[in-house]
Amino acid sequence: MTIVKRSFLWAESFLVLALLLLFVLSYNNPFFIDSALALILYFVLLPFVVGGIFGLVSYPATRLISSHRAARKSERAGMWSVSGFLFCIFLLYLFVLFIWGGALFLKLVALVVGAVFLWLLSRLFRPLVRTLCRSSIARLVRPIVYVVLILLLVVGTVGRRASFDHQRLSSAGDEPKLLLVGFDGATWKLIKPMMERGELPHYKSLVETGSYANLESSDPMLSPQIWASIASGKLPEKHGVLDFLATTEDLLVKRIWDILDERGHTIGIFGYFTTSPPYPVNGFMIPSHQALGSETYPEKYSFYRKLHLDLAGLRGQQSGVRLVPLEERISIRESIPYFLQAIRYGVRLSTLDYMSRVLLSQMGTKDKLTRYRNTGRIKLAKLKISSDIFAYLTAREMPDLAIYYNKTPDNISHPYWRFLEPEKFPGVSKNAVERLRDMIPESYRETDLALGKLLRNRTKNQTVLICSDHGFKAADSKVYSLKGYTLIKARGLPDGARIWSVMDDSYLVVDDSSLIDLVVKRLRELTFEEEGLPFLEVEPMPRRPGYYQLKVNPLLRYSPGDRQLRCGEQSFPLSDFLQRTSQIISGVHARDGVFLINGAGIKQNHEISEASVLDMTPTMLALYRYPIARDFDGTVLKDVFQDEFFAQAELQFIDSYEEESTATVKKERRIKELSEDMIQQLKALGYLR
Repeated sequence: MTIVKRSFLWAESFLVLALLLLFVLSYNNPFFIDSALALILYFVLLPFVVGGIFGLVSYPATRLISSHRAARKSERAGMWSVSGFLFCIFLLYLFVLFIWGGALFLKLVALVVGAVFLWLLSRLFRPLVRTLCRSSIARLVRPIVYVVLILLLVVGTVGRRASFDHQRLSSAGDEPKLLLVGFDGATWKLIKPMMERGELPHYKSLVETGSYANLESSDPMLSPQIWASIASGKLPEKHGVLDFLATTEDLLVKRIWDILDERGHTIGIFGYFTTSPPYPVNGFMIPSHQALGSETYPEKYSFYRKLHLDLAGLRGQQSGVRLVPLEERISIRESIPYFLQAIRYGVRLSTLDYMSRVLLSQMGTKDKLTRYRNTGRIKLAKLKISSDIFAYLTAREMPDLAIYYNKTPDNISHPYWRFLEPEKFPGVSKNAVERLRDMIPESYRETDLALGKLLRNRTKNQTVLICSDHGFKAADSKVYSLKGYTLIKARGLPDGARIWSVMDDSYLVVDDSSLIDLVVKRLRELTFEEEGLPFLEVEPMPRRPGYYQLKVNPLLRYSPGDRQLRCGEQSFPLSDFLQRTSQIISGVHARDGVFLINGAGIKQNHEISEASVLDMTPTMLALYRYPIARDFDGTVLKDVFQDEFFAQAELQFIDSYEEESTATVKKERRIKELSEDMIQQLKALGYLR
């Protein structure tokens, strides 16, 4: 048998094994095959080429090893050694793919192992194989194999997906369902012009058949606080979430899913703020990126958190991906089963293809702009992974309340806004603008694709509500942000006093009310050395006991200079406590977020004048015809509903969904120590100065 023929047989065996593996993957995950090009590349061309190379290398190599005349064939040995070396480099290259596109590497390993196993069987039953190959049966076996494989693929994809669709249609009754999608930092400022250009078809469809508004955020514009307000309808002093370190143990109130869970509804929560540690619900709860550990409810979904911790913990510490120190580190070797489970629970072929291409681009260049762009695209890859898994889970379980949160618009807008509006940031090169201007719009296109996945599972009785906690705008070059942690250390403020900067604004909160006067006094003692003017204005925030807004003296807008601060005999450089906001992040939070609602009983193509983050929970409860609590700080957005909605049933009210008034709730709050690791990570995201 010639070398070429052997190589072809190896290639064909790899191809057959690849198709068998594709059947296994598509049967377990009917959404896996979503890209014809990626299918042909990874399950037809790549196995065939690798199998061919393997055949070319393996046969001469084994002959040379077993030959006593190998020494006299140095030229041929050198040729095959080089080929073998290049093949090993190719395998190493595929192994690196595993870091992000691990499933592709595992697939090829399975192909190699399977092909070797077939070869061993052929050696063991050599006479039988020769007889079959020389008989007329051989001409029949090959087409039969491919027909069977194609039938298996049809069953694995079309059949399984049809069963999901049947389950979805059978669950569509008269009982209301809700899909809440939270995109952190999304803004109409970008969505509307992109819709007009035809770039966001799913947003556009929902707007044209639904109601929408600018969603007013709250002060301070700190994401954990706002998302807790969205889910509870209450201000932070009532719900108890004050910062990024809050856990479910800090909550003082019930959120929308707690209210519905108590009334027998099924729940599915993915990535929402302050859901760690998770607790039992009638469905599933997968905590957000801020979670301390890998726990989920039920535990079988912890693979996603472990995979996320691995990716963030091993490769994300320096870029501020993590907000808290990890309780565990997952090695690449240990993360193999998490990749496999991710595929089983919905990750699609196009997602693996995207991750692999981004990683290869990152590995193959030292160009700083290319690497900076790929850093953003890695965040987009995480959006693809999470939306794949959530779409699969909701298609399978069809919860009454499905909640999906993703931080991509916020993560991309903070660093890349300078390329979107370069005229507001002196010093941005034309080359950088040309290559990175599309980074933020690309992130919005990816959120639209994610919406498309989620909307595919939609039933006629499901309302879709999309919101963001705030919008975005360019950072003001004349705005300065406090380095809160260094200020606390320098002034010796007691435990329980925290200062954080949310882009343009800085805030102080003191847990122990008996210490408020001491903390405020020490901060006000800082003055400019030359003028003797106070460095900070410390003003209490209305309706926020224990909260103070810190305003830097406006003198700095006109003459920052190289100034010194003084407190008694001590002198400090101004740079110890202050830096330009735009030097760290170019996009900052804006007050106007996104609100969009679409479903039965909702007005179509209708814009309302105002909406608040506090109005989300009352409005969601109205959809379910449940009473509205009088202790909510928001109200039902009646203007989004068609007139007949309330004609069928009037709104009902109760005093509260809590067992006792939140004004008298007594709960011991833990004082959290900020480790150096946590401080650096918060600084990397711009939340600590």
